[in-house]
Amino acid sequence: MRVKINENYIESNEIIIDYDNGFYWVDLNKFYSSEMIVRMDNCGRSPMNTTMLELREFKDNKNLTHVVVVLDKNGVVSQIQGIKNEKPQKEYIEYIFDLLLNYTKINKIYSIY
Repeated sequence: MRVKINENYIESNEIIIDYDNGFYWVDLNKFYSSEMIVRMDNCGRSPMNTTMLELREFKDNKNLTHVVVVLDKNGVVSQIQGIKNEKPQKEYIEYIFDLLLNYTKINKIYSIY
C-alpha cells in the first residue's frame, strides 16, 4: 500500500503520453525526486545523467504513481519498477509496453523486471 495518496494533485511534470482514461506517463526530468520517495515508497534516486519516467493515474480526485522507468541520456532503459522497487503489477504491463515501443527517446532496454 502507498505511503500517501496525493489528493487534489496538480501535475507540474512534463506529460509525455496521455491515454485519456486517467493514466499517463510523465518525465520528471531529474534523477532524484523527494516526491517519488513518498509516492513510490523507495529511495527516489537513479544514477546521474538519467531521468525518471512515471506511470501515473488520476482517479476520483486522487493522483497515484504505479511504475517508474529509469532512462539515461543515451535512451537506454535500465530499470522498470513498481511500488517499493518491486516488479510492476500485471495491470500496468500494457502501458509499459506502449512506452517502450512508442516513446521516441527510448533506444535500448537492458534486462530488467
